[in-house]
Amino acid sequence: MTGGRTAVGGRYAVPTAQRPQSVPELIGRAAERDPHHEALRWKADGGWSSLSYAQMWEQVRATTMGLRSLGVGPGDRVVILARSRPEWVIADLAVMALGAVSCPLQPSEPPGRLQALMRRLAPRLVIVENDHLLHRLLRGGAGGLDLAVVGMEPLARAGSRTLAEVASAMNRSPGAAAAWDVALASIGRDRVATIVHTMGEEGEPRGAVLTHGNVVHAALASTEAIPLTSGDVLLSVLPLSHMFERGSAVLATLGAGATVVFADRSVEGWASDMAEVGPTVMCVIPFFLQQLERGIREQVARQPAWARALLRAGVGRRQVRASVRRALGRRLRFFVSGGAPLPEGTARFFDALGVQILQGYGLTETAPLLAVNRPGANRIGTVGPPVAETEIRIEAGTGEVLARGPQVMTGYLDLPEVNARLIEPDGWFHTGDRGSFDDAGHLRITGRVKNLIVLSTGKKVTPAPIERAIEASPLIERAVMLGDWQDQVGVLLWPAGGPDAGGGGPPSLDALRHDVERLTTDFATFERPRRIGVVSAPIGEAPSDGVGRRQLVVARFAEEVAALFG
Repeated sequence: MTGGRTAVGGRYAVPTAQRPQSVPELIGRAAERDPHHEALRWKADGGWSSLSYAQMWEQVRATTMGLRSLGVGPGDRVVILARSRPEWVIADLAVMALGAVSCPLQPSEPPGRLQALMRRLAPRLVIVENDHLLHRLLRGGAGGLDLAVVGMEPLARAGSRTLAEVASAMNRSPGAAAAWDVALASIGRDRVATIVHTMGEEGEPRGAVLTHGNVVHAALASTEAIPLTSGDVLLSVLPLSHMFERGSAVLATLGAGATVVFADRSVEGWASDMAEVGPTVMCVIPFFLQQLERGIREQVARQPAWARALLRAGVGRRQVRASVRRALGRRLRFFVSGGAPLPEGTARFFDALGVQILQGYGLTETAPLLAVNRPGANRIGTVGPPVAETEIRIEAGTGEVLARGPQVMTGYLDLPEVNARLIEPDGWFHTGDRGSFDDAGHLRITGRVKNLIVLSTGKKVTPAPIERAIEASPLIERAVMLGDWQDQVGVLLWPAGGPDAGGGGPPSLDALRHDVERLTTDFATFERPRRIGVVSAPIGEAPSDGVGRRQLVVARFAEEVAALFG
């Protein structure tokens, strides 16, 4: 590997020997410290319900033993297919406490991709939220896998049981507590804890294999960089199937002995939840902050002209700040932003209102945290310095960000050639992102080496297979997907034969849109282009790599790109 500038995170205050060996041990220690403190809170029957740490831990213990009675053992894979809810956390911890491997799948995955993932994982058991998601799984063809299924809610499937029923049965089993202690004590840092899928450059899902040591390190690194106390309250709004929310938000919060509150599943309900719950911290994606900024600006725009003039002069800034603080629940200390780069303008907008946004950086493959800004040392436009015991290097020549540390995955599931290419023998992992350091050693993400589009929602889109699918249309010669840091993807098209094609003239925009929609139905909703534009000159073939082609198109067709995204 060629050299380049390197930044290194500091050492942990806690010696290695005193750190938790496993993810369940991390949470179990918090339960021992303060068993009666509130751990989880959620909406139920029009009000709020909650579990203390002791109650949550008992449910994890009973669920672990119940899963063992169903034949799940150490090393077995268990799929979790559900939206974020308390049972998700309990199931996840129970699977890992058994020494089995928790394999979350995103509910938004198209059925065909769910089928492919199920066949690759070959799970012993599937824990599914409800009949709707079970039907989605079976519609993808997973029924041929002879699934053993447990529901978070009652299922219509014959012979199926709920997670609560599985746990309840084991509460009456003699010797369950002793078996639990033995199972938990046998889990070491090198044991595989979870396999989480992310998209590769050719559109193939890659399963990042993460150990207990990987996940524990990332969770501890989160709270080492951004200290939490038992008095903190996290409002959880992102999917637990993503490592950002699961590792750096929920597991880190529970490991610190603080409270996790699950927000309304409807985005429209988040504002009232923030005002009612009064969170002290939230992990969010740029899209959420951009929407919040837009709402505040619209409110200001509706004020009389004299009020807007006072605001511009700074006279009314205090009132606006107070209004924003009330809307955010008054107690918010900061947002932690991840999943995609945060526009600098949005960060400065909130900073002017006294709301601190700590931007961080990481990947599924790093469990996920690599770098984050610290409270009191926040540099807008950067993702902060490396977290504890983590090295980040900018590779000379390419500018690619490489990382090395205890949170870096062991590799992708069953992809030895890809692992050899992306993980150096001395442990350096190629992230596929470009970056640089500022004078204080804070990392700035400047672009991308790998051919992926990252949306402001945190979703990653692999453009190559979608472009190939669109170019199968007889009406379309070239397609280039765009959308980095936007809330949805778009596509610029060069019609077959060009805009001046004979035989009846060029295809209409409606005809092109129809073919794009028809040819992309098998992709996930967020992967399908919702914005379509036509260029008046050939897109061409060069450069051959997708990243270079997108850069060329953005530079050459600046007006079309601007129109594409409004």
